[in-house]
Amino acid sequence: MKTRWLATLLLTASTVSAAWADEVPIDALYQSYLKSGRSADEMPEFGQRLDVTGVVLGQFDAPFGGTTFFSVGARGESGDELARATFRSSTSPEKLKALRNSAPFNANCKVGFTINADFVALQDCTLSE
Repeated sequence: MKTRWLATLLLTASTVSAAWADEVPIDALYQSYLKSGRSADEMPEFGQRLDVTGVVLGQFDAPFGGTTFFSVGARGESGDELARATFRSSTSPEKLKALRNSAPFNANCKVGFTINADFVALQDCTLSE
């Protein structure tokens, strides 16, 4: 009984620890991209879902296809674009409209592929509550 309790406690602690470990400020993620030679597939975070934090710098539509991209930068920084984020189609338009310039960006996103771009691609994002 004591062993089972200890195993449950350790599993719970590791799960909580893993959840916290996945929260990443956008400037730290961008530094990882730079260290990987601006090749996202060389990043340890590539293909993973992460809770990303930053600030919305703006939004724009892709020239071909109508996808809306959100430009994301670091909080309290120069306003440089460090990432471009797209959201799941199931995200309500009202929630996306709330992402105005200078609004906090808190979303769970998959790190997508980019190479030699000036930004990290964040795909399939969902807004964090």
